[in-house]
Amino acid sequence: MRRREERVVRKLSSIQTIEQLKKGMLDLLVQKEYQEIRITDLTSKVGINRTTFYLFYDSKDALFEDLCASLLVPFYIKYYPITLKQDAQDEQELLTEILLFVEKFQSAFARIFNVHTLHGDGESLLISSLE
Repeated sequence: MRRREERVVRKLSSIQTIEQLKKGMLDLLVQKEYQEIRITDLTSKVGINRTTFYLFYDSKDALFEDLCASLLVPFYIKYYPITLKQDAQDEQELLTEILLFVEKFQSAFARIFNVHTLHGDGESLLISSLE
């Protein structure tokens, strides 16, 4: 039983580290341009070493793609079924729901789309995260 508990603790720790890295990336996007962010900036902000970063991601691009996906997947899960409906009332419902979702996560979207619109390397990352 002890080994199982240790595995659970390690798994939770891994999940927490990944979430801290995503939040750290969002925070750094407010302060710096995407191409100026270095892995060491991110690891210092989060309080981990570079080796730990590379256990989870191959590059900052991979982290950015994961960050975008983590914001957009819940959106698709929630709203895709509504898009299959055809009448005008459903379209109004969809638009309202989308706007509420964007409002809820507006700071995260603003940071990500700022990368998308202002920095060339961000554009391809955002597009690839949607595919």
